[in-house]
Amino acid sequence: MSTYRYIPIDQAGQGRSYILHAEVERRVDGRWSAWVKELPGCAAWGYSRGEALEALRCIAQGYIRMRLERDGTVPGDLQTIKGPVVAVTV
Repeated sequence: MSTYRYIPIDQAGQGRSYILHAEVERRVDGRWSAWVKELPGCAAWGYSRGEALEALRCIAQGYIRMRLERDGTVPGDLQTIKGPVVAVTV
């Protein structure tokens, strides 16, 4: 199992960017699973590591938007940065 620090990119350049720790694991059947412990139920899978992380990015973005629209809160232990960010993994 690998742990990655994943930063979704704010395309509009407004609002906040949330830094999420993504857990990634390759399954016995070859598929990849990815999840964020700080966001209960926020998990995805893909046929490659990149596909699983991209699906997780979309799900995490929807999860955070839903929480903000519903009650204006997100889990308190998420790190945020005001404005846009770009993440590079080497």
